[in-house]
Amino acid sequence: MKFKLNKSLFDLLINIPEVNQYIIKRVKIDDYIEFSIDAKDFREVQLLINDEIVLHGMDNQDTVNDLGLRLYKLYDDILYQKNNQ
Repeated sequence: MKFKLNKSLFDLLINIPEVNQYIIKRVKIDDYIEFSIDAKDFREVQLLINDEIVLHGMDNQDTVNDLGLRLYKLYDDILYQKNNQ
Protein backbone atom coordinates (compact mmCIF):
# COMPACT_ATOMS: atom_id res chain seq x y z
CA MET A 1 0.00 0.00 0.00
CA LYS A 2 1.38 3.37 -1.00
CA PHE A 3 1.12 6.51 1.08
CA LYS A 4 2.20 10.13 0.79
CA LEU A 5 2.69 12.38 3.82
CA ASN A 6 4.18 15.80 4.27
CA LYS A 7 7.60 15.68 5.87
CA SER A 8 6.45 16.74 9.35
CA LEU A 9 3.78 14.00 9.52
CA PHE A 10 6.20 11.42 8.13
CA ASP A 11 8.79 12.41 10.76
CA LEU A 12 6.11 12.00 13.42
CA LEU A 13 5.26 8.55 12.05
CA ILE A 14 8.80 7.20 11.99
CA ASN A 15 9.49 8.48 15.50
CA ILE A 16 6.80 6.21 16.90
CA PRO A 17 8.58 3.20 18.42
CA GLU A 18 8.59 0.12 16.15
CA VAL A 19 6.84 1.80 13.20
CA ASN A 20 10.03 2.28 11.21
CA GLN A 21 10.34 -1.48 10.66
CA TYR A 22 7.09 -1.47 8.65
CA ILE A 23 8.07 1.36 6.28
CA ILE A 24 9.30 0.29 2.86
CA LYS A 25 10.50 2.21 -0.20
CA ARG A 26 10.76 5.80 1.03
CA VAL A 27 11.08 8.45 -1.65
CA LYS A 28 11.34 12.17 -0.93
CA ILE A 29 9.50 14.38 -3.41
CA ASP A 30 9.66 18.09 -2.56
CA ASP A 31 8.11 18.46 0.91
CA TYR A 32 6.48 15.03 0.82
CA ILE A 33 7.61 11.50 1.50
CA GLU A 34 6.10 8.63 -0.46
CA PHE A 35 6.39 5.23 1.18
CA SER A 36 4.78 1.83 1.33
CA ILE A 37 3.48 -0.43 4.06
CA ASP A 38 2.61 -4.07 3.39
CA ALA A 39 -1.14 -4.55 3.59
CA LYS A 40 -0.67 -7.26 6.20
CA ASP A 41 1.20 -4.77 8.45
CA PHE A 42 -1.19 -1.84 8.14
CA ARG A 43 -3.31 -2.78 11.15
CA GLU A 44 -0.17 -3.05 13.32
CA VAL A 45 0.92 0.43 12.27
CA GLN A 46 -2.54 1.74 13.19
CA LEU A 47 -2.29 0.11 16.61
CA LEU A 48 1.16 1.62 17.21
CA ILE A 49 -0.13 5.10 16.35
CA ASN A 50 -3.11 4.56 18.64
CA ASP A 51 -0.82 3.44 21.48
CA GLU A 52 1.23 6.61 21.02
CA ILE A 53 -1.95 8.71 21.23
CA VAL A 54 -2.95 7.04 24.49
CA LEU A 55 0.55 7.15 26.04
CA HIS A 56 1.76 10.60 24.97
CA GLY A 57 -1.06 12.38 23.15
CA MET A 58 -3.19 13.06 26.21
CA ASP A 59 -2.56 14.98 29.38
CA ASN A 60 -3.44 13.89 32.91
CA GLN A 61 -7.07 14.87 32.45
CA ASP A 62 -7.34 12.61 29.37
CA THR A 63 -7.61 15.66 27.14
CA VAL A 64 -5.88 15.56 23.80
CA ASN A 65 -2.72 17.68 23.76
CA ASP A 66 -0.92 19.18 20.73
CA LEU A 67 1.00 15.96 20.07
CA GLY A 68 -2.25 14.01 20.28
CA LEU A 69 -3.86 16.30 17.70
CA ARG A 70 -0.95 15.73 15.32
CA LEU A 71 -1.12 11.95 15.93
CA TYR A 72 -4.87 11.93 15.22
CA LYS A 73 -4.22 13.83 11.97
CA LEU A 74 -1.57 11.25 11.04
CA TYR A 75 -3.92 8.37 11.86
CA ASP A 76 -6.78 9.90 9.87
CA ASP A 77 -4.54 10.75 6.92
CA ILE A 78 -3.12 7.25 6.45
CA LEU A 79 -6.54 5.66 7.00
CA TYR A 80 -8.08 7.95 4.38
CA GLN A 81 -5.31 7.10 1.91
CA LYS A 82 -5.71 3.36 2.59
CA ASN A 83 -9.45 3.51 2.01
CA ASN A 84 -9.03 5.44 -1.24
CA GLN A 85 -6.51 3.20 -2.97
